[in-house]
Amino acid sequence: MSRLKALRELLLRASLWPTFEDEERTQKARAFHGVAWWTLFVITFFLLLMAAMQPHTLARRASSIALLTTWFLGLLWLNRRGHVRLASWLLVFGQYGLVTFRAYTTGGATAPALSLFVYICMIAGTLLGTRGGVVSGLVLSGTGLWLALLGQAGRLPPLPPQLAFTPMVGWLYSCMALSLSVLLHPQITRALSSSLKRAQAEIAARDQAEQRLRIALDAGSIGVWDRDLRTGQLTADHRLLELYDLTPNAAGLISYEIWLGRVHPDDRVELEESLLALGLGKLASTQREFRIVLQTGRIRYLFGAANAVKNARGEVVRIVGVNRDITERMLADEERQHLVHDLGERVKELRLLHQVARLVQQGSVTDSELFQELVTGIPLAWQFTETCEARITYRGIVATTPGFRDSLWRQSEAFSTSDGSGLIEVVYLEYRPDSDEGPFLNEERALLESLAELLVSHMELRKHQEHLEQLVSTRTREMQRAKEEAERASRAKTTFLATMSHEIRTPMNAILGYAQLLRRDSQLAPTQQAQVDTILSSGEHLLTLINDVLEMSKIEAGRAMLAPETIELPSLLQGIQPMFAALARAKGLSLTFQLSPELPRLVEADPGKLRQVVINLLSNAVKFTAQGGVSVRATLERRTAHGYALKVVVDDTGPGIEPGDLERIFRTFEQTIAGARSGGTGLGLSIGRHLARMMGGDLNATSGSGFGSSFVFTFEVAAPSSQARVKLLRGRVLGLKPRQRKHKVLVVDDVPDNVNLAVSLLRAVGFEVQAASSGEAGLELHDAWHPDLVLMDLRMPGMGGLTAIRRLHAAGSSAVLVAFTASGFEELGCAARAAGAKEVVFKPYRETDLLETIAALLGLDLTYEGNGMEQMAAEPAAAASLASLLEGLPASLRQQLSEAVVQARAQRIEVLADEVSVFSSEAANQLRELVRDFRYDDLASALNERR
Repeated sequence: MSRLKALRELLLRASLWPTFEDEERTQKARAFHGVAWWTLFVITFFLLLMAAMQPHTLARRASSIALLTTWFLGLLWLNRRGHVRLASWLLVFGQYGLVTFRAYTTGGATAPALSLFVYICMIAGTLLGTRGGVVSGLVLSGTGLWLALLGQAGRLPPLPPQLAFTPMVGWLYSCMALSLSVLLHPQITRALSSSLKRAQAEIAARDQAEQRLRIALDAGSIGVWDRDLRTGQLTADHRLLELYDLTPNAAGLISYEIWLGRVHPDDRVELEESLLALGLGKLASTQREFRIVLQTGRIRYLFGAANAVKNARGEVVRIVGVNRDITERMLADEERQHLVHDLGERVKELRLLHQVARLVQQGSVTDSELFQELVTGIPLAWQFTETCEARITYRGIVATTPGFRDSLWRQSEAFSTSDGSGLIEVVYLEYRPDSDEGPFLNEERALLESLAELLVSHMELRKHQEHLEQLVSTRTREMQRAKEEAERASRAKTTFLATMSHEIRTPMNAILGYAQLLRRDSQLAPTQQAQVDTILSSGEHLLTLINDVLEMSKIEAGRAMLAPETIELPSLLQGIQPMFAALARAKGLSLTFQLSPELPRLVEADPGKLRQVVINLLSNAVKFTAQGGVSVRATLERRTAHGYALKVVVDDTGPGIEPGDLERIFRTFEQTIAGARSGGTGLGLSIGRHLARMMGGDLNATSGSGFGSSFVFTFEVAAPSSQARVKLLRGRVLGLKPRQRKHKVLVVDDVPDNVNLAVSLLRAVGFEVQAASSGEAGLELHDAWHPDLVLMDLRMPGMGGLTAIRRLHAAGSSAVLVAFTASGFEELGCAARAAGAKEVVFKPYRETDLLETIAALLGLDLTYEGNGMEQMAAEPAAAASLASLLEGLPASLRQQLSEAVVQARAQRIEVLADEVSVFSSEAANQLRELVRDFRYDDLASALNERR
């Protein structure tokens, strides 16, 4: 009974319609269920039919039915358990075996056998899949037919007679095959159609998934790569090539070494180890973040994942991976971390601000006062204020709240400074278990820690501030001492330059003065005359060098000033050309001037300094050029808010300047080898650059060794405020006008030669003169003689001139006090005026300047050579008149004048003007006036007019 019950339950379970969670699996199981039941039903029906037609075979048919039923129930049970594919294979192989046996026993490839084989092919294609079923059906069908044919040909062992089939049985098998085909055809058709639809849906879903994957890869900046370990070839999609900035070869492959070489050196070793472990099968997959370095040097962050692909033998043959650009995320994470860190710091400060900010800002409070105020405010910040008390101890200082006592509910925080240790304690006098954290909150713990940190910071900062104050005080005293030392050094430098200037100018005053007197002597022989000229030329050259040094000193001290006036710019620049025309012709050089038509005609500028820069550049160009030529180009660069920006370029074909010397030549007292050989102080270009920068421009040079030089002078000028200027031209002073009182002049100087020169000059004009050789002697003579005017030298042994002037002024002297100095510094003149001097005369002086100064101070009138008429200084007739006046001068005197004009040596020209006055007082007057206006262009034109 139990066996029947078990068989009944098995039959019942096998008959149920199979259902699984997977829809595809359910469809396959139900297809097998239908095919199996219909097959069992048809075979059982025909076996019963054959048993009815052949009663003697009933037992054999019944056993076959029982065996088939058991077999099919087992297959249905396997199908019910989910082993659909196993049940399908067992069904197909079982039927193939049965049909093959029957084909063999019924005589070979008969129509029933063939129909059954076709039926089983249909079942195999349905249950095992279209392709696998057809292939397996063809293979097994061919095997069965081959066995049948062998049996028909007698090549197999003969069968027992009872197993032979009659024609009637063969007919029944044909009917069974036809019935199975008819009954199972709709179900097999549905299964095939469903399988085909599923396959099409899978293909469409796969295509859609692949398209979505590609969109996701592109949207996520994900690149895919595949490396074949057998060939070593690496393929990559376009996105990966873009990420790594790589270009594939003609075959669409990239070099594994180049690809791996893009990885940052710090990340490359770990990445190579991971890939090697994948290749050896030690890892199935790996993930990591790493950096790559592009060709531009830019760093990119990537996330990489790779899987090992194995063959049927379990060998790793390929590694497939993906890379995703995470640069923005990494940078955002870094920025977020910084922001979080900063936010945490700010929150911490805000927690403490309401408790301690006011206290720590009071820099005048002591530690005891600070702790007492702070401990009073601590309980207010805690959760249960009414039972909270606090205490702070530090280096013997104890600050507590009034009700503080020891308690079981206590939290504390120790702190340490460079001076000692302390402790902050907070207690609850009663237990307060109202929160999960206990009586004290985590925020209160953080507040206590922050409070201790802030106290340490405050006390250390205060100590550091006190140290800084002491350090600042010390450094201030040191800087004050350094400043005083620098000022002493500057004063020492000024004193040195003033002393040297005085010591050099004092004998030069005598040298140049006596040389001028000798030039007036018509009895000198030509050889002696030449020697005197050499003395004058050398003395004036030495004076020029001294003036350059003093000018440089003024520039460095910031005392150099511009004296702008209205000038006609093209005429000023064109007037410089004749100064160098004779020298250029003598050396066989071409000299060209090119003035842009856009140059403004009238401008506001300092004509002396402007000429000084251009003449210096042109003088250097002519001096250092042996062949070729020199050119000057003046152009308008642009218009400015108040005037014009101009540029003057002086080019030459000389030997050029070494690249290393192009900046050195503009340094003070520095020269090239050629410049040193030609003499000079090495200040001309340095002064020129400073003057150019004073005028809002600059002076630069470009050159190459052996390729000539080009000097570019840029400067700014203002628009003119007036159109013309008037000058008064006077001749040499002959003396005082008649019917004037003879005034007394006292000359005080420690140098006898200078005294003799001044005495001789003043007496010749008509003054009564006395002399003293020291300050003390001068004061005595002043008190005894009562002069109208005192010429006081400022530097003398014993009592100096400043002291003497100060005493005379303080004593209420009625004499006009005039300072007499060989110093080139205006500061000494200012000091003299402050002491009481009315005027300052600098040595070496021009006799006309000295006499006019004295006459102005005493209110006297002088007589001059010439008519003394006022003329326009810029009048062209002046140059023409001067040229005619210079015609009668000796050739040697004209040559000396030309050399002095080319070199722009004003004092030398003044000396030569005195010599010219012997031949023509009018020519001498014009020479002096043109020199005073720095109009070397008109002088050069007049001297060259004769040629």
